Amino acid sequence: SIFSSLLQQIGPHIEKLDTNYRAAIPIEKRLACALYALGSSIDKFFHRLIKFPNTDAEIQDTIDGVFIKWGYPLCIGALDSTHIAIKPPLGFEVDYFNYKKYHSIIML
Repeated sequence: SIFSSLLQQIGPHIEKLDTNYRAAIPIEKRLACALYALGSSIDKFFHRLIKFPNTDAEIQDTIDGVFIKWGYPLCIGALDSTHIAIKPPLGFEVDYFNYKKYHSIIML
């Protein structure tokens, strides 16, 4: 998965050691928390970074670009990810509780 690949590349740089006072947070959880923080903050910058086409010419340029890059005809873009409600694993309920106030996993 993309998460596993990212973990292999970044993991050695974010891994911490246990101390006498507490156990280190596992690198999987550290990466997941970082991605969550980055992902949940995008709404503050979204409109500055993502620009939707406004004119017919811009729309056609976008459609042409998607076709050239991905091979999808007459496509102006794509949306990704959705929350799937789940019963969380015992002891890990907090890890699966989303901002919409229920337990879920995100399907990408």
